Amino acid sequence: MKHLFIALSFTLLFSQHSAVAQEGDVSASHLLAAQELAELLDLEGQMLSGASVMINTMTRQNPQLVQFEDVILEWAESFMTWEVFGPKIVAIYADAFTEEELRELIRFYKTPAGQKTLQVMPDLMSQGAQLGMIEAQARQEDLQQRIKKRAEEIASGD
Repeated sequence: MKHLFIALSFTLLFSQHSAVAQEGDVSASHLLAAQELAELLDLEGQMLSGASVMINTMTRQNPQLVQFEDVILEWAESFMTWEVFGPKIVAIYADAFTEEELRELIRFYKTPAGQKTLQVMPDLMSQGAQLGMIEAQARQEDLQQRIKKRAEEIASGD
């Protein structure tokens, strides 16, 4: 739980820094394009479902937290709102893409292929993540051996 709090705090601090830095660096039309893309991608909905996934992951990894799931959800809902994160997310997109790139993305996501991409991407990402977990588990012994070797190197001062 302590590690999660630290990770969330770092994420919040970084996103606040990035958003503040970007607000003065881009034009109003650039931010409007980023906002339009955010709406088209339903980033608000993704953010809310991401919070739910985060809580489910936490409780799976630490079953003792199940009894606090409602408290964690209430806590997350208290600040994980579009009003808080929306402008910061828009600023991140404005930082990552030029205004023209944002407009190209908007044009694409309004096409039938773009709409299909939006529909199937979550499932594709989930399938990719599952493949990654399966491959990582199959190679877990190799990772353990590599960690053991590094630990021995550290202990011997190499």
